[in-house]
Amino acid sequence: MKLFLEYSGGQETEQGGCVCRVSRRGDRVRAALISCPGTDMAAAAVATAACAAAWAMLQGGAPLQRTAVSLLLSQAGEEYGFTLLELDGRGHLRGVERKMPPLALVAKGNSRIPWGGPVPLAGEPVLLREDKIQPGELCCAFSREAVEEKGGQDLSWGRQGALAFLGRAYTGKESARYMQELFFSACRGLEESPQPAAFFCRARALCPLLLAVGVPQGKEREEKWLHTLEHFKGLKAVAGRKAVALVEKKEKEGRSLGVNYRWPAEDLLGRTLAFLGREEPWTEGERDARQLGTLLDGQCTSVRILLPQSRGKGMGMESLLAQQLLARLTQWDKGAYVEYC
Repeated sequence: MKLFLEYSGGQETEQGGCVCRVSRRGDRVRAALISCPGTDMAAAAVATAACAAAWAMLQGGAPLQRTAVSLLLSQAGEEYGFTLLELDGRGHLRGVERKMPPLALVAKGNSRIPWGGPVPLAGEPVLLREDKIQPGELCCAFSREAVEEKGGQDLSWGRQGALAFLGRAYTGKESARYMQELFFSACRGLEESPQPAAFFCRARALCPLLLAVGVPQGKEREEKWLHTLEHFKGLKAVAGRKAVALVEKKEKEGRSLGVNYRWPAEDLLGRTLAFLGREEPWTEGERDARQLGTLLDGQCTSVRILLPQSRGKGMGMESLLAQQLLARLTQWDKGAYVEYC
């Protein structure tokens, strides 16, 4: 299973501090959310300093409970809340909460609160949570500013309302970046300041994608191309008129390649790059680019692009487009690389 950090952040303002910081090492994601509402810059400074200290401890490998004790001892009577959480690549979730909305796991129209129980730490009651995140679920944590103001009560949010909203809106198929936009759109108007901090992390079962663009020249390279398609474990797609024709020819001859998607368009990489992340409606003529973009943004966890070796000097246009696409996928926390044959 692979974890995708979809959003983590918060605002530090003169009216108070709501901060989220994340540490990632290998398959493990650890996060600290600090909620310190107030009416002056001192509140923001307290939240920022506390979050920096907690983040440094988590990044250094300190246990969640020890980090929580350090936060509690440094408060000196302040009443700010915090959530510390940890997710690993095997799906285990652990969290420590104090005066914050509960962690949530949401998917397919449902939300659930991870199991938790109260324990005393440094003389203060906190909640320890532990559960297992399933593929397709979105782990959510957010500061109490999202649910405490009167506006939230008017919208029937209350303590659980934000979770109910996410549960209704998130199906596990769409990008959680889209969920982040929905969440903060719903938060607008609940309070003017401070703005809430939030953390969204999505779990996916490993789903690699092989995208073969074009066909190499020469029998030996063509056979290597076909062998790669035949033995790849994951989703398989071919792009380009010649690539689609070659796959269909070999399958008629009895070769089982198991290709899931066939896009004859010659400029698929360029059109997909042009439209990734845009908000305008897609046209029917952009169906292939939309289909590939949906795979890249959602279902697949890594991408391997197979390109013909360029015969001239330097990089061909498809190679340049593939490198741009790789840069975008890296920003999305996905493994991606190009292979030539």
